[in-house]
Amino acid sequence: MKSTLDLKQDGSKLTGNIILESGDEAPISDGTVDAGAFSFKIPTGEGSFSVSGKIEGTAVKGTFQTPNGTKGSFSGSK
Repeated sequence: MKSTLDLKQDGSKLTGNIILESGDEAPISDGTVDAGAFSFKIPTGEGSFSVSGKIEGTAVKGTFQTPNGTKGSFSGSK
């Protein structure tokens, strides 16, 4: 499954939206960024997805946890 993530940084605050493959859009919450490390949550009706990661050069790598506890990883580029 592919999703589109649009993030905006203002100091240490991270805001934005995620657009899912289905076309549904959701805002992120509790977004922070510090020295290339970031974290945020994606609220859903079942709970929140937790996302954290690190930016190194143009590469983005991280992990996520679903509301039911399933964990996974992701990668991309900026």
